[in-house]
Amino acid sequence: MTRRGFFPAALMAALLQLILPAAAAAMHADKTPADGERPRIGLVLGGGGARGAAHIGVLRELERLHIPIDAIAGTSMGAIVGGLYAAGKTPADLEEIVASLDWSASFDDRTPRRDLQFRRKQDDSAYPIQFELGLRDGRLRLPRGLIQGQKLGHILRELTLATAGIESFDELPIPFRAVASDIETGEAYVMSSSDLAQAMRASMSAPGIFAPVVVSGHTLVDGGLVGNVPVHTIQSMGVDVIIAVDVEFPLYSPEQLNSALDITGQVLTILIRKETRRQLEALDEDDILIRPDLGQFGSSDFADIVDAIEPGALATQQAAHLLERYSLDEAAWQQHLAARVRKPASRPYPTLDFVRVVDGAPLSTRVLESRLSTQPGDTMDPDRIADDIARLYGLDLYEFVDYRIVRDGDKTGVEFDAQPKSWGPNYLNFGVQLEDDFDGTTAFNLSARLTRAGVNRLGAEWRTDVQFGTEPLLISEFYQPLRFDARYFIAPRIDLRQNNFRTFSGDDRIARYRRSESQFGIDLGRELGR
Repeated sequence: MTRRGFFPAALMAALLQLILPAAAAAMHADKTPADGERPRIGLVLGGGGARGAAHIGVLRELERLHIPIDAIAGTSMGAIVGGLYAAGKTPADLEEIVASLDWSASFDDRTPRRDLQFRRKQDDSAYPIQFELGLRDGRLRLPRGLIQGQKLGHILRELTLATAGIESFDELPIPFRAVASDIETGEAYVMSSSDLAQAMRASMSAPGIFAPVVVSGHTLVDGGLVGNVPVHTIQSMGVDVIIAVDVEFPLYSPEQLNSALDITGQVLTILIRKETRRQLEALDEDDILIRPDLGQFGSSDFADIVDAIEPGALATQQAAHLLERYSLDEAAWQQHLAARVRKPASRPYPTLDFVRVVDGAPLSTRVLESRLSTQPGDTMDPDRIADDIARLYGLDLYEFVDYRIVRDGDKTGVEFDAQPKSWGPNYLNFGVQLEDDFDGTTAFNLSARLTRAGVNRLGAEWRTDVQFGTEPLLISEFYQPLRFDARYFIAPRIDLRQNNFRTFSGDDRIARYRRSESQFGIDLGRELGR
């Protein structure tokens, strides 16, 4: 038996025994703080729609265990929970918010009738089914989402008023990042500054359901497509230890795939889970992964959203033996809470030095400003601003209307931003009328209305109605406001129609005839209410 080559092999083995532990220690040292310092802990909150309420239970238990959080990265619902927590909300605050919020109303962008401009009230009466198509360059256009996010955006704005004036999310009580998907490039877009409410809304704008959000020229949708559990993002924030919470929906069994929608949802879940696995592979032995057992609780089950909180708390309790090594004693915990400056919102509302509209196209900003009750010199009043937002949105020209508290030098004011509908400026509405008196008389009419909105900066519009059926008609009207406040207007119109009439003697019908009418007129009027 030859021993040739034994010495080099043995030497190599010995060297490996020395080098590998040292290399591992060196790699681990990158995540180990200096002696006497506690590790910086980063929290990752994944997306999952209503399932994301489990994050509130996780936060509650982390606080009970005195686990300090030094940075947060979130996606979709994880961005909302994480962003609000980073801004100073407590787990109890968050639980109250999700329990008291009317989620159905927050996803309904329809303007209350009282806030509609009077011409939009006419549309509401004539075409009660609020389904609108756009027409531009000879092509029909659809809205970019079933929900534009107007009400949800306003709710997030109110919840984050404490952060007004904060430019960098590193200035929040807990540094924060929100992850969205850039729909133009397919890459993750990490938001670390500017507007917290806008960042959270962009991160949860599920494509097709919510309209995309434009941030700094980037068109953004739900971050779940590219980073549903954004581990890589939290790593870039310089943390030593990561606590990641994954609330993704489980895959359907073959028996549950009963429709095209089920299969489409399954495919999307598979793609999201594939990216999630890639993110989770970046975790090491010091990091902790929490997966609440939410069963078949649906991503859209917002009516029962509170039911998702306790599974998050339970999963965190089950991981307590892993978390306790990072727990602070009572004195250190209180010191940590004090350092967060948890309630920055205690600042009084400012006196407004200016009130302005940054973009009112297709209307003049003076038209929009005339509808605002908030004026320079007023103390900021969120309720009054909410009424102003409702009036501007009630013009039905804008996809989204928002506001921001801004500082311009030593002055503080409010800016209103009205984004025109992407599927305008021509709009089509449709209606169907069916009548039957069960005595041989039936009426059937199919109607359509074409509105050319924003013809000029004063808000002129050209509206044409066409009806086919038993009572055909053609009505065309040009509405022209005469002042920026639109109080006075002139409206020439032409009206061509045919109506059916019946003559009775007692209960007996003795005649039926059709009358054709042609009218031309000019209305001159004043709008009495808004």
